[in-house]
Amino acid sequence: MLQSTYPALREPFTLKNTLSIIQANRLYLATMLLVVSLGFVLQSISFSWGLLLTEVVLILLPTLWMLRHNQIDLRESAGLKKTSSSLLLVATLLGGGAWLVTSLVEILMVQITGYIPTTREGMLPTTAFQAALIFVGLVIAAPICEEILFRGSIQTAYQQHYTAKIAILVPSLLFAFYHFRLQGLPALLMISLLLGYTYWRTRSLTFTIILHAANNFLAAIVLVRAGMFPTLELPFPSLQASAFGILLLVVGLVLLQRLIYRPEPPMEQASQQVRLLSWKVLWPILLAGVLFVVMAVQEISQAKSQTALQLDGTQLPVSAQWKYELQHKGDKVVGSALCQWHQGEVDANLSCQSTNEGFVIQTGNSYFSSLAGSSSFNMQWRTVDLHLVNLYQKNMNDKYQHSWQVQERDELLQLSVQAENLAQDTLTFPPQTLLQEEWAWRLMGLDFVPGRSYKVEYLIPHTWRQETEDNGPLLKQEKLTITGPESISVPAGEFLAWKVTLSNGQTAWYSVEQPTILLRFDANMFNFLLVETE
Repeated sequence: MLQSTYPALREPFTLKNTLSIIQANRLYLATMLLVVSLGFVLQSISFSWGLLLTEVVLILLPTLWMLRHNQIDLRESAGLKKTSSSLLLVATLLGGGAWLVTSLVEILMVQITGYIPTTREGMLPTTAFQAALIFVGLVIAAPICEEILFRGSIQTAYQQHYTAKIAILVPSLLFAFYHFRLQGLPALLMISLLLGYTYWRTRSLTFTIILHAANNFLAAIVLVRAGMFPTLELPFPSLQASAFGILLLVVGLVLLQRLIYRPEPPMEQASQQVRLLSWKVLWPILLAGVLFVVMAVQEISQAKSQTALQLDGTQLPVSAQWKYELQHKGDKVVGSALCQWHQGEVDANLSCQSTNEGFVIQTGNSYFSSLAGSSSFNMQWRTVDLHLVNLYQKNMNDKYQHSWQVQERDELLQLSVQAENLAQDTLTFPPQTLLQEEWAWRLMGLDFVPGRSYKVEYLIPHTWRQETEDNGPLLKQEKLTITGPESISVPAGEFLAWKVTLSNGQTAWYSVEQPTILLRFDANMFNFLLVETE
């Protein structure tokens, strides 16, 4: 039968030498202002180094100074002590389970609000050294520094003067506001309440540091994967992983109840109570809330300004010619394409002719097949912003042919689809919409900033529509993400490339040296690989 790890907790818990409520609140506000000002500058210069310096210099050092100034022994007051291996395991289970659940909560928040948070430049590592720094910052520095501040200093002070509910809730709210993540606020509240409860239960700062580190470890893995191994598929975040996370949380909390006795409040607490709604208690929450709202408004404004994809065709070449080989999804060469580019002061034009042999291929659970045939498409954009003006595509084989055309209609565009044995279908849409077969060439005018993402309107000219249970054009919303640079090999040679990925899986790579060159385009049916450019 499991026994309590801390038998001493059966005895009444007496008051210790801790910060006063006023001192704890001042420490919180001071470090918060440092993080908002200097921390933002440091992380703008270099995210990995800035994160490390923010945690150590702007959070940990002021906290240690405040404790030393008031002659407070952190090890005695906060419970920074050796912890049993069984409790370390419980902390790891809780931290990992919490992240698996809260990561899905953040995804749901994106889907509910339609707001995609921006990714800071440099947040996604591209080298092993950057990845190592991010691991040190997230998995080691952040748990130690933030737990010493929030649980070791602030919550310890609140626990001496308030009931357990207040002592857990108030520091948890302060912790969530401290991170200035509007989209992640619900998830942050969940993890901060878990940290607050487990610290109150165990009186062990070591326990919450390990829990915090386990939570951040999975977050660091996702960041490194996105920056360095974008094609690597992880089993999380996902619905299945979240369900497993709930199981880990339940198991961890049950074990915690068995290993740790419920702590008793300080004997002197009744005489030390401060009114719950007093200014002494509420002012840090109110100020932090105001600052959080200001930062959230700024974040939303920046995100909205970046949501609309900004393209510039004025830097594209006057004329160019690119030859591509066509591969099916099994990476076998099945055809070729020749694309010619011409640009004037008003319009830019691209004309591509392709031929392919017939094939049938299965990759995983997906089947791809095509008859031998040919395709031609002609695209016209406005030079200044690369908004689509006109497009015509025709696909032909021995059995049938179909075509689709886009033309201007007032300030909008109209798609017309024609196919044998099918009625003509039309759809009106805005000119900044990306189309299934043309978007990769249009994005040659994109300003490639790694880590940046956009919400885009995306049009499939002819597909199965689940809602109406028929075939026709489908307009939907996709997320476009820029990563890189990364190395890529195509028949034309080895290149360092920017990678642009749509949430539907379509991907394009562009030369870092000459971003106006499309190196590879993994489209719906074929992959285009550059053979030569003229």
